[in-house]
Amino acid sequence: MNGILATPAVVERSWLRGLTRLDAILLAILFGPFTVLQIAGRTPSIYWVDVVIGILAFVSFAKLCARPGESSFRVPRVILWAFAYTLIAATSLLLTEDPLASIATLKLRIMPIGVFFLARRYGRSLPAIDGFFRSVIAFGCALSAIALYNWYGFSSGAQLLGEELGPKDMLQLSFGRSNYLASILVLIIPTAIAFIRRRKRRPLGLAYLSALVLISIALIFTQSRGALISLAFGFMAWGFFGLASAFSVRMVVSMLFAIIATLMAGLFLWSKIPEEVRIGLATAFGLLWSDARLGNYGGGRTELWLAAINGAWQSNLLGIGLGNQRAWYAGAGLTPSAHNLYLETLLETGLIGLIALLGILHGFGATIWRIWKNRSRRERPLAGALLATFVIALVNAAQEPSFWGPQYSCLFWLMMGVAYSWQNVQTIRELPLSAGRN
Repeated sequence: MNGILATPAVVERSWLRGLTRLDAILLAILFGPFTVLQIAGRTPSIYWVDVVIGILAFVSFAKLCARPGESSFRVPRVILWAFAYTLIAATSLLLTEDPLASIATLKLRIMPIGVFFLARRYGRSLPAIDGFFRSVIAFGCALSAIALYNWYGFSSGAQLLGEELGPKDMLQLSFGRSNYLASILVLIIPTAIAFIRRRKRRPLGLAYLSALVLISIALIFTQSRGALISLAFGFMAWGFFGLASAFSVRMVVSMLFAIIATLMAGLFLWSKIPEEVRIGLATAFGLLWSDARLGNYGGGRTELWLAAINGAWQSNLLGIGLGNQRAWYAGAGLTPSAHNLYLETLLETGLIGLIALLGILHGFGATIWRIWKNRSRRERPLAGALLATFVIALVNAAQEPSFWGPQYSCLFWLMMGVAYSWQNVQTIRELPLSAGRN
């Protein structure tokens, strides 16, 4: 049964093999840029994660070619949508005004596909899947520690900000604006909560709780309003689907307790964080509330969203070309980003590109929904966390341009690839039951 009924020794060996490659990708994300090139006065970055994924993909392809009969190769439907989207994006390069920027942007669309294939091949047992998500929590802790170290380094004057950087960039320079960092952290928080719920041994539970606190503090320091809103929607989805699938008094009480505990922890952390962080968050949410009272529910994003719709309409819904978004917004005198994945896709690759993107997201969503429906009691917390993570990603994509960022996209597509493997594990587990019924 490919690991489901394997002996502990076999499971441990497969667990080690699986985590070796996936851990290498997570570590590479932490290392940031590998080198910055100088081409025609531009400085495109090559990231460590690009190098690692390229090497791992080449090794996997070489093994597949060397032993073609030993591995079955089936392309998931979600990847067919990804190929279609990539082809559309590549075709739109014919309209590019900046070939270097457009090629770099296309690379960001291709790399996640390789990440998905690497992940789906090495999560073939529940211990391996658990091990990967434990590694994600460890990755989140390391990233949070680096971010907080950077923040205190800048705030104390030990490091200096450049002219192009602002206070929010103190957290993690290799991630650009701290909204990118916040987008990554909110993907990890539900997983940490799931492992707290699953662990009955106190030392492990305390370790996961400490990880959750550390990641949450780093998230608050980013002052990212959009990330916090996304996290709230993810938790609401988790609670709603949890109640809908198994409504009980105990479930309601547990949920109320979780809400009260979250509010109390939030108030405690709020009183401990530096004043400038509190002021930044209060100002961000205050502006959003003021705009909402005037009917502008998108805040400062509304003008950017309307401009993207207008640009797509002017192109007859064919798109202005991948990588042309920055120049187009600059010409309109606006911030060079739609700050919305869906409208950005519509603007650059047209309606057909948006349809392909929605096909990718539908494929991920269908996989996670099957995991949720077929979950065992032991899998319930992590299945709920994965569902919350997917909702967080959808909501965050409507507010931030993080989705195709090199670090964020690698982590998200890793998680989706492991989810695909998890679905296959569930399918294999159900086979004996089906045979027995027949």
